[in-house]
Amino acid sequence: MFPVKHVRAMCATLLGLALASGGLSACGYHPVRSSGEPAGRLRVVAAPALAPDAEALHAALAGARAELGREGVLAAGGGTPRLVLELVRVDAEAQGIVARAGRPAARGLRVSVVVRAWVEERPGEGPQRVTGDVERGVTLPEGVSGADAASRRLSATRQAGEAAGRAAARSVLGIPTAGQDQ
Repeated sequence: MFPVKHVRAMCATLLGLALASGGLSACGYHPVRSSGEPAGRLRVVAAPALAPDAEALHAALAGARAELGREGVLAAGGGTPRLVLELVRVDAEAQGIVARAGRPAARGLRVSVVVRAWVEERPGEGPQRVTGDVERGVTLPEGVSGADAASRRLSATRQAGEAAGRAAARSVLGIPTAGQDQ
């Protein structure tokens, strides 16, 4: 005959140990929006820029404000808590090379904006929920030259900056984001 009393006792002991140690609730998963979220509504401010590109910075700030507004946590005015956004760099690199009239030329141009963000809950406190570097980019096709190239590059910088600001705000809020390209 099977000793039922021993099985029940062993199951009760194991269940008790699991509950006492938090083993059932400590599986490594946690809610996307947990208690680690910033308290209250956030204001958006710029940190001293590491890259001298005002267009990219303004676009990133606008993107962060738009995302916070969409999530219902954007606050107006000054003070704390606040989302601090830092423009780290703006990159422009050739995307492939093609021969034109016997000379090498870029097949396209990729403009990338890199930002970093964090939350300051109260004055004098250290940064919380630091994002690390967040990069977003836009690729321009070949065949762009002259004044049109400058305006398209500026537009690409704005688009990449806004996307980077949105992604940084989502990261601070704990919202998962996909990939680095738009």
